[in-house]
Order: sequence, then C-alpha cells, then structure tokens
Amino acid sequence: VLVLAAMLPPVLGFAGVGYTVVAAVTGVAFVVLARRIYVADDNGTERAAGDLFSFSLLYLFLLFAILLAEAMGAV
Repeated sequence: VLVLAAMLPPVLGFAGVGYTVVAAVTGVAFVVLARRIYVADDNGTERAAGDLFSFSLLYLFLLFAILLAEAMGAV
C-alpha cells in the first residue's frame, strides 16, 4: 500500500519524472526488504526488520528530498 501511495503524486500531477524514477526504484527495494521479513526464519526476523526500518528512513528522506528539489526547479 505504501509503494502505491508513493506513486500518487506523479499521477495527480504533483511530481515529475525524477520523483517517479526514485519512487519506483526505492519502492521495489522496499518491497524486497519487506519480503525478507516474511520469508525469514526465527533467527533472521529481527535483522530483516532492522534493515527494513533503516531503509524506511532513507526511503522517506529520498522521496521528500526529490519532491523538494522538483518544487525548487532543481531537477
């Protein structure tokens, strides 16, 4: 749901191509990391969850940064 929601700004005309590319690439990575939690055994779940949490911080930062850059005309 998060990845689909991240794709709404370009659909609604609030973001451009740069945001679309960043959202798509990081969205795929986010889903891959989330799947690692799903398939992990009991020993790997905490590590996979920690990796996903760390990436989620980067994910949100990148999405907001590219939105800001596009709004300022830098991209």
